[in-house]
Amino acid sequence: MFYGDVTFCPVCGFADNNPKSEEPSFKICPKCNKEYLGVIDHCIECGYSTDSYKKKMKRLSMELTDPVDYIPPIILKCPICRSANIKEISATSKTLGAVGFGIFSKTARSQFECKSCGYKWWYK
Repeated sequence: MFYGDVTFCPVCGFADNNPKSEEPSFKICPKCNKEYLGVIDHCIECGYSTDSYKKKMKRLSMELTDPVDYIPPIILKCPICRSANIKEISATSKTLGAVGFGIFSKTARSQFECKSCGYKWWYK
């Protein structure tokens, strides 16, 4: 509706005293096909956002987002001496242990070896 220098939105009642144009500019929402005042960046009925409104909201959300929670890496330690000085047993070492001592070889059945105390174990 247009009353002198003031434009009223028929849906929300928003008043715009913009004397620049004789005819109020209404846009049609592509989502719900209802008219809304052109100076508003989103549809009052369904909340559909126009591009400028989406850009503003994206900028605001980027400013308000929390930093990603840091998850510390798992540090494996020897179950006997609690040393972090460990190494993974290679497939070659496991194969040589199985060939040399059979499948009952501790090296063939283990995944890690402590460099401090020499203990070998499997991490589940």
